Amino acid sequence: MCTLKLQTGDKHHVIIDASEVARIAYANNAKKVVLAHNHVGKSSFMPSLEDVQFTASVINCLNAYAIPLLDHIIVAYNGKFSFANSQLLSAISRRLKTNPDWEWGVLKEVNL
Repeated sequence: MCTLKLQTGDKHHVIIDASEVARIAYANNAKKVVLAHNHVGKSSFMPSLEDVQFTASVINCLNAYAIPLLDHIIVAYNGKFSFANSQLLSAISRRLKTNPDWEWGVLKEVNL
């Protein structure tokens, strides 16, 4: 198992490219990937639309290397959120199989 810190952000956001995540995973011979990040301050642990879009982009990019994304975990002061445990990861993956360009709207399909 390998743990890599890919980027550091400020109080409101972090800039990271999904294709860079996939390239780093491939370069490190990753067989599977788990993403994790925190929501700082009084932010909720629930995923934002940007979190969902980024997760979909990472899945798409990792698919090019046949590397599965196992989970995307968000930690905040008031709890944690697992895309896998909430079924959001599987909902995103199912949608991407039918429409690889899709990145928005899955929140309406999953009861968070």
